[in-house]
Amino acid sequence: MQHAIRRLVPVAFAVLLLAATAPGASAVTANFPTQSLGNRGADVRAVQGLLRAHDTPAVIDGVFGETTVDEVTAFQTANGLTSNGIVGATTWAKLIVGLTPGSTGRRSKSSSDS
Repeated sequence: MQHAIRRLVPVAFAVLLLAATAPGASAVTANFPTQSLGNRGADVRAVQGLLRAHDTPAVIDGVFGETTVDEVTAFQTANGLTSNGIVGATTWAKLIVGLTPGSTGRRSKSSSDS
């Protein structure tokens, strides 16, 4: 019995040490790439799609041109953000659409919203 306890002490110590040094769940964050005029690709399409999800009539073409700058600036203004047309961490945080169990797609507006 004592032999088993002696073997468990270093294991328990290692587990406690790892738990104490591991980042907490609240420290885990997603990093999204800053997007601005001239960028192209999937990240720009994501920005454009999220703008559309927020009822901004964005064209999803993967090109961060003047139109996208204008759309981002309008979104930032409407959401109390610094209106610079650049999608950084704060703008990404407002753009991201949260999902909940049972989510099936685009939000539907109630008949009173029509």
